[in-house]
Amino acid sequence: MRNVLLVWDIDGTLIQAGGLGKNAMDKAFLDMYGIKEAFRTVNMAGAIDGTIIKDVFSVHGIEDKDPSLFCERYCEYLAENISSLNNDITAPGISSLLSAISEMKHVFNALGTGNMEKAARIKLSCNNLNRYFPVGGFGNIEMERWKVIRQAVQNSKQHFGVDFKNEDIYIIGDTPKDIECGKKLKVKSIAVATGWHSYEELCAHQPDYLFRDLTDAGGFLEILE
Repeated sequence: MRNVLLVWDIDGTLIQAGGLGKNAMDKAFLDMYGIKEAFRTVNMAGAIDGTIIKDVFSVHGIEDKDPSLFCERYCEYLAENISSLNNDITAPGISSLLSAISEMKHVFNALGTGNMEKAARIKLSCNNLNRYFPVGGFGNIEMERWKVIRQAVQNSKQHFGVDFKNEDIYIIGDTPKDIECGKKLKVKSIAVATGWHSYEELCAHQPDYLFRDLTDAGGFLEILE
């Protein structure tokens, strides 16, 4: 049986956080630099945290060569936002789908996200989703998104001890950028319209598979057989 690697995006795919991350970044920036809503106009869909932070620092003339203190403050506010939630932000169908996938011995999960790793883990503390993702690629530093996904694949091969073939690697995400990464890396893409992009928008980018959401576990699992 073939070994399958699923590389998952987080925001809009695994969770629907409703801008909690941007809110936490704005709070941290206000605290440290006295500038309100610094990230208000930033489109974060499919973006890389390392790149976002560098660009916003540049726009506001912040000459901070080491943004690590800002990142720590951001993660503190993000953790507060997540812990204060009264509702489940897990995307439709995700909890039951991941549970079903965990029973499939030939399928392996990884993260491929623009979030820095600490922020990613905070977000996935909801419903203990972290337990499904022991490894991944993250947006800790400025880089192109496809390189984050490539990093996720390389880290997965090392972690799981499996040399996954390109035709058995699937990038799962809610943005055109995820689809483009699949084409760039010559792997499969599974697009899901649970983020900011509509089903029709995603369809125009020609993913290998497209779902309105992931409540149809059977349809998704058929791909992996």
